[in-house]
Amino acid sequence: MAIKVDLHLRSNPADDHRTLGMVAVEVGGAQLAPHQEIALSVDGRPVRAQITSLHQRSGHLPRVYADEMHADELV
Repeated sequence: MAIKVDLHLRSNPADDHRTLGMVAVEVGGAQLAPHQEIALSVDGRPVRAQITSLHQRSGHLPRVYADEMHADELV
């Protein structure tokens, strides 16, 4: 299912999150949850990431902080 979120993505644990703004992410269920994997496209490149923090307020897009997952981390 595709969900629009305000995404803040970190490509490396030593880096800061960079704000990507409103993006559509693919999730495995109807709701977002911490530690859930998401999929999206960044500059035409497919990216898989894991949610590290999630902030939801009524009437606003969910603010999602996520760490990019690299090929050696995928199970």
